[in-house]
Amino acid sequence: MRRTKIKDSKFLEAIDDSVSCICFFGGDPSSQLDKIIRLCNKANEGNDRILRFCLETNGNSNSELLRRFAKLALESEGTIKFDLKFWNENLNKALTCVSNKKTLENFRMLSKQHKKRESVPFLVASTLLIPSYVDEIEIRGIASFIANIDSSIPYSLLAFYPNFEMSDMPFTMKNDAIKFKEIAENGGLENVGIGNVGILI
Repeated sequence: MRRTKIKDSKFLEAIDDSVSCICFFGGDPSSQLDKIIRLCNKANEGNDRILRFCLETNGNSNSELLRRFAKLALESEGTIKFDLKFWNENLNKALTCVSNKKTLENFRMLSKQHKKRESVPFLVASTLLIPSYVDEIEIRGIASFIANIDSSIPYSLLAFYPNFEMSDMPFTMKNDAIKFKEIAENGGLENVGIGNVGILI
């Protein structure tokens, strides 16, 4: 795959008066957090209006850089969304080739800055409901982890769509999604939702 480098100036030129929120996601932007922070700071220079900065990440990133981005997100009313794939470390290693310890540590670190907002929340979490991999034990573990930190943190359960290396997998069943939502709520979470509902079967 060919990668194109985009200069800061070209990125900043795209931020016109119609832009109110800048979200960094896709694959995982963590490896470019230093550049992201630089761009956010430049975007704020000489700007009378507030730009909202958001990040979607697997959380397996440099803690200091993540803390610096979190400051930008807090000040701009932005959101950081963590993809908590698994509770079981071995499952995380099997499907992602890395441990989830750093992700959980970073989530706990940022949760100390979490506060309820009337607009958008600062910190949210999601789990992709991959059939046969994400089960009741996984959801119970993740939900308990979040609830023990702050039960008000929003948690989204995302329906799985078979694609790429997992194109032979089934779709998420609607009954399973509903069951997992109940498990998460019973685990103490106050704000649990189901996403990608259009692909549930």
